[in-house]
Amino acid sequence: RARARRDDDEDDDAPERGGTKTTTTTTLAALARSDEDVPPNFDLLVVFALGLLRALLRKMSGEKGVGGKGAAVEPRRDAEDANEDAPTTLASPLGPQREKILRGIVPLAVRALSSPHAAIPPLAVRCLAQLSTMRLSTFDSSTGALARRIMALLKDCPRADAQLSQDCLKLLNNLLKRHAAFTPTDAQFRFIVRFAFSDLEETHREEQRSTVFSLMRAVLARRPLLPEIYDTMNVVSGLVVRANADETRRSCAGALVQFLLDYPLGERRLRTHLESLAANFEYVHAAGRVNALRCARDVVARFPKDVVDANAVFLFVPLVARLGADEDAECRAAAGEALRVLLKRTAGGGVGEKLLDLATRWCAVGGGGAAVGDDAERLRRAAMQTLGIAVAASPSHASRAVAAARHSIVSALAEHDPAVAHREEDDDDVAVNWQTCYRALLLVEKAHALCPEALEGDECDDGDEDASEDSVWRASQALLSHRHQWVQHAAARVIGRYLAVNGAAIAAALARRRDGSHSDDAAEYAYPVNLETIARACVAVLEQGVGARAVDVDEKLAEQTVKNLTFAAVVLLQTRRPIAENDDENDEEDEEALEADDDEDDENDLNAAAQTAAAKEKKKKTTTTTEDDAVDAKPPLPWLFRRVGKVGAGGIGASRAAALRWTAALAASLGEEGFDRHPTIAPPLLLPSVLCADDAVVGVAPEHRAIAEETLEVLRGAMRGELFSRAHAATRARIASRRDARRRAKALDAVVDPERAARARIAKAAKRTAARKRKVQERRAGKGSSGSAKKRAREL
Repeated sequence: RARARRDDDEDDDAPERGGTKTTTTTTLAALARSDEDVPPNFDLLVVFALGLLRALLRKMSGEKGVGGKGAAVEPRRDAEDANEDAPTTLASPLGPQREKILRGIVPLAVRALSSPHAAIPPLAVRCLAQLSTMRLSTFDSSTGALARRIMALLKDCPRADAQLSQDCLKLLNNLLKRHAAFTPTDAQFRFIVRFAFSDLEETHREEQRSTVFSLMRAVLARRPLLPEIYDTMNVVSGLVVRANADETRRSCAGALVQFLLDYPLGERRLRTHLESLAANFEYVHAAGRVNALRCARDVVARFPKDVVDANAVFLFVPLVARLGADEDAECRAAAGEALRVLLKRTAGGGVGEKLLDLATRWCAVGGGGAAVGDDAERLRRAAMQTLGIAVAASPSHASRAVAAARHSIVSALAEHDPAVAHREEDDDDVAVNWQTCYRALLLVEKAHALCPEALEGDECDDGDEDASEDSVWRASQALLSHRHQWVQHAAARVIGRYLAVNGAAIAAALARRRDGSHSDDAAEYAYPVNLETIARACVAVLEQGVGARAVDVDEKLAEQTVKNLTFAAVVLLQTRRPIAENDDENDEEDEEALEADDDEDDENDLNAAAQTAAAKEKKKKTTTTTEDDAVDAKPPLPWLFRRVGKVGAGGIGASRAAALRWTAALAASLGEEGFDRHPTIAPPLLLPSVLCADDAVVGVAPEHRAIAEETLEVLRGAMRGELFSRAHAATRARIASRRDARRRAKALDAVVDPERAARARIAKAAKRTAARKRKVQERRAGKGSSGSAKKRAREL
């Protein structure tokens, strides 16, 4: 103790020679004298001075640039250093006067750590912890004594989570991070590791957890080569997934990555840590798996490239397995992100080509209608998803792998073609292994967007004509009618991309066919997709929201369907001849009427001849239709307007909204010229909008009524006023005639079957009575025991 007192007295000389000190500095200096020089109860004054100093420091820490990582902006020289060769320091945001005072307080606060009074060391530690964030140069001259006194205080602490020990750990963390001259010995580092990191699994408060792991990162940054460090990191490797708190798992992952990057590790020890990390990908709890996958992503992103290449295949296989087999969406997303980083780091080299070759070969496994849960089918899906990740990470390098896997992609799409016979594994509610074709569609979408050359060419590299570019789009078109909405949406996006690139050429080919400069077969088979097939599939998607078994259609699916259907309908209408020129065009009803003309031996020859004559007369009238009654003729593509009209008039949710929006989009695309060419489409286009906008029609949602009104405005602006007036009048007349027909049919039923009509009237009266009783009960319940509803309202 006498030696310490002499050392302290020597340390006092420097600040005392520096000039006048404040009362706080004088008080702390008096503490360093002998016990005979200190008056009785002087420790109370020291406690007060340290408390005042701490309050001032806390107030100063809120100033801009003071504490933390606040940096100065311009160099300066100390006032005492008149020599021009004096070292240049950064200007402190504290200001010269305050910085000088605080530099004088540091050694005094360090000596206060040795006070025998129990209340003084904790306050001195807290003051030093705040002073250590201000980058004061006097800390560099007190490192040895400061380290010894901090260790002495930690040894006196019973537990690492005690308040004094936490304050000491904060001080050590600040000193290790901000003062390079503070270099504890190996023995002191060993004590810190054993004291602070011995029980990392114990549940601490968040502040204590943050202090411990921040100190761990600071210790690892100093790289002390101690066996205790390696042993501690083995425990940390397990806590990456096993720790209860999410913050603890994240802190352990960060410390482990820093250790693997900074510390010298042999190949065997590094592989051991990586094996442990890969084994944690299958941890029982999803939160642990997510953290392990994120840790692997950080390792791959920050490791040197040669180390990543050496361990790429070892990490690639379990990551792909997690991508295809994990049931948790967050785990799959983390595995995909780790794969993206790995494929990006290895792209362009032999290792990257090896990984892509593995994914290409895995795409060919499975298939053939494998049962649910088949490992080969899951591996196939994961491989296609991996190729999609590779395309997003490095399109130029993944293009060749996608081209090689084109046959497998087409096979996956063709296996789920709805036109193929019903699969034995499917039932009425579930389409088995729909994820396979869904992943294949996503891969086609990414490849077409980022590396379209991978889908170009007439044949694959192996010469298989079934894997040609046309077959990819043809198979994607077939999946527009798949039973699962996710598959429908992916197929709709793929076809939308194809139409965006090739739509103009398809329209030009159909226009040449209309003009007679192109044969029908050549125009039909020049492209892999058929616009009428696309239109029928799009209408079928919207019809899912109509009828007794109607389901809610996804809004994004409905939006993409409207886009595809609008393009297909506009091109089909623009490339058809006008009604006056289209003498050979027959709709479905005309074909049924003319079927009798093909059978001369039918026993009902007279009836057949009458039907044939009526159909021919109808066709003649259609051909000679004038402009005034053109709206009464049948429109081109009657199936399209009839089916979409039913969706707009009686659909639910996004289906009805999509039908109304399609009506507006088609009208805006055709314009006056299109309606002049095909005036017969005006009434069927107006019908759903007029019905939904009519207040007399019940069961229309307010948002659908608003869309219908907007659609009517678009229609009014897209066609000539006279045509709109005639079409609107014809539509209103049609609606009124149908309502009258229903009333007449109802009255006729009452006459033909009075018993049934009486039962209907009784049922209707029973419903009205039940509704009346329900309203009375609701009113009585509203009154309660405290009186009438009006009385309660007045009280409120």
